[in-house]
Amino acid sequence: MIEHLRGQAAYRQQQAKRLTELSRSDASRADALEDSLVLVLTRLQPSATRFSFPNHELTSRKSQAVEIDDEDALDSQWLSFTTTSKPDKAAIKEALKAGREITGVQLISRRFGWRFAPADKVMQVANDYEKEVFNGDVGTVETIDADASELTVRFDGREVTYGWGELDNLVPAYACTIHKSQGSEYPTVVIPLLTQHYPMLQRNLVYTGITRGKQLVVLVGQKKALAMAVKNHLSRRRYTKLAEWLGPS
Repeated sequence: MIEHLRGQAAYRQQQAKRLTELSRSDASRADALEDSLVLVLTRLQPSATRFSFPNHELTSRKSQAVEIDDEDALDSQWLSFTTTSKPDKAAIKEALKAGREITGVQLISRRFGWRFAPADKVMQVANDYEKEVFNGDVGTVETIDADASELTVRFDGREVTYGWGELDNLVPAYACTIHKSQGSEYPTVVIPLLTQHYPMLQRNLVYTGITRGKQLVVLVGQKKALAMAVKNHLSRRRYTKLAEWLGPS
């Protein structure tokens, strides 16, 4: 009887762990879906901050967070003590927003799950003719002004200022698709090639990616995936009516 009860307890513990992991996974997927939906709706209605549905309400969330670069560099006044000491992020955040400088800490901006900090590489994902920045332009975050709710990005020696509400047009640019890289060149290019990407394994895309590198190109993945891409040279037929328009009238 005792062994039977212990076996049942162990089984239920495993089930509880599995259900906990499933619930976390579902919650993460729900958050990602909600962020994506809010992103699309905000682009359709830039001035809106809240979207109501029959059984759900979405809010365009904008927030700031403190990121601890070096916990050992913090003065003891910025530590909260329980059984062990840990950074008091609430107090640090208020002090940073008041203009104080604290060693080992930076104030970052977050928008739709993206985090922005000084020196981050970012990409513009929509044409903005007023700012003269266009889809695919890559720049570097220069400054973040929490009081003015502004972020400054340097594009080719020119600084462009974004308000918090305009951060939807920026995404981290440490990696990008081959489509986005067209027209650009980089000193070094790293291209992952996996058979899971088979819809995109096309000779013209691999060629475009390889020719983006000025000095070094590294292919990471499976030889089979590269072979599939090289053999796939048949592009989709495009119905443009170009021959009809160029033909005799």
